[in-house]
Amino acid sequence: MDGLTSSQLRALNQLRDLTNGGDDDVAIGVLSSVEWDVQRAADMIFGTGAGSAPSVPSRHVEQFEVDDSQQGVDDDWPQRATFPSNPRPSALVSVLTYPLHILSSIFRFIFSVLRIPIPHIPFLSLHFYRPLGNSRTSRGPDSWIRDLEEETGAVCIGRQSQSQGVASGVAGPSTLTARGGGEDDGRKYLPDFSLGTYENTLRRCQKEAKIGCIVLVSEEHDDDAEFKRTTLTDPDFVNFLTNNDFIVWGGDVRDLEAYSASEKLQASTYPFVAFVAIQPTRHSQSSSPPPTLTVLSRHQGLRDTTAPKLLNHLQDNLMPRVQPYLERVRNSQRALERDRTLRQQQDQAFADTARRDKERILAKMAEEKRVEEERKAEESRVQEETARQQREVEERKKRESERMVWRRWARSALVKPENPSDRLRIAVRLPEGQRLMRRFGTTDTLTTLYAFVDKEFIPAQFPAQADPQDPPEAGDIESKIAEMGGQRGWWGFTLHSAYPRVEVPWEPRKRLGDVACLKDGGGQLIVELASGKRKLSVGKGKDKEDDGYDTEESDDE
Repeated sequence: MDGLTSSQLRALNQLRDLTNGGDDDVAIGVLSSVEWDVQRAADMIFGTGAGSAPSVPSRHVEQFEVDDSQQGVDDDWPQRATFPSNPRPSALVSVLTYPLHILSSIFRFIFSVLRIPIPHIPFLSLHFYRPLGNSRTSRGPDSWIRDLEEETGAVCIGRQSQSQGVASGVAGPSTLTARGGGEDDGRKYLPDFSLGTYENTLRRCQKEAKIGCIVLVSEEHDDDAEFKRTTLTDPDFVNFLTNNDFIVWGGDVRDLEAYSASEKLQASTYPFVAFVAIQPTRHSQSSSPPPTLTVLSRHQGLRDTTAPKLLNHLQDNLMPRVQPYLERVRNSQRALERDRTLRQQQDQAFADTARRDKERILAKMAEEKRVEEERKAEESRVQEETARQQREVEERKKRESERMVWRRWARSALVKPENPSDRLRIAVRLPEGQRLMRRFGTTDTLTTLYAFVDKEFIPAQFPAQADPQDPPEAGDIESKIAEMGGQRGWWGFTLHSAYPRVEVPWEPRKRLGDVACLKDGGGQLIVELASGKRKLSVGKGKDKEDDGYDTEESDDE
């Protein structure tokens, strides 16, 4: 077999599975004769002439480090370093023992229905017959646990928490771990079997640094029922596994998952119990070797798997040898978890500080930006306001210059020399006390009267001899006056009668003969400036002519 290639070894293993064992030399000879075709080799062995036996893919067997050197020092059986795989009888022997297999199955069925322990009868232990092909099922651990509970009348000690709504791949922790015995309440309990796969159970043992208990049974063995009723339901054994937080997994080798576990653990006799846990790698050159999953001990057959023997082995041998290392690993894991949590807290604190600093910087930048925008907006507003005021000043100067030209033209064009025959004699008292007196005709308009008063406010730098003879532009002066603000915007003053005090407002094209306070021969008017900026062009306090009217202001003087 040493000269076989990997593909030839795989074909040999497949043929061995199909024939349930047999002589390897015979199998190699058959395979070599058919060019290592497993299907044709099976046809030759079973004589079917057709491929009735399905090919079985080879399985990858996980390698464990075995550390069972302390196992069996108190046992009667000699210590074994390795365990051979289950011998497989030939196909001819399987056919010859088929009737015995049927009889064994009938007896086993009757005794199991009657709940009678199956006696140990030698011929009932013969299991040479195995059906062709792969008859194993792919049931999950939960199905095997339900069958186990029905067969033993017990319940898993952790099933109560699961019935309260715990839905996970692993049975929840038991709430009955502090019980003094397994039957105080009248019920029997099983260990808290894991509902996950075998591989998941091993990963849990590695990750959580706990001891795993692997239970493998075979319903075809005579000791199966007694092992389940005595060992698996023993109160002391169940409480010990529960109180020490063992991870328990089990199955029947008729199922694919349990069969794969039996191959990896090299189980040869059932019932089979193995304890696994992480241990330091032996023969390692490193000062701190990494832990590896190790088979701590293996117990096969009913004689070595009774509850007292397993308890003695756990209490006196396995726990003192394994627990200190596991505790150190768990402490190291807790320290790593604390360090990780501390680093996360520090990272979170650093992130929070960085976030607050960033928010503060962004807020400061936003405030500076807002202040800068407000400053620019204020500067823009001031510039616009200054420009507007400058435009208003320029426009006002332009209008004032234009109005001055019109006023000078009106002084010469509208204020004609006085006609002695005019019957309206009007006296005007200026704001600075000066008095003007002139005769107007009844057909003269208020524009003429206002132009007569306004000429007193034309600055002396504009002499009457230099007044323009033509209007600055075509059009009516009264329309221009209305366009440029009327009485206050153009004239800048108002006229009032002395007594009773009545305003004489400017109106376009209104004749003086139609003014109530002037139509009866004239009257005395008082000038009131709209603003204090306009000044007279004559000396203050000098009357150009006595008007002959007595007023309250005259009496005061």
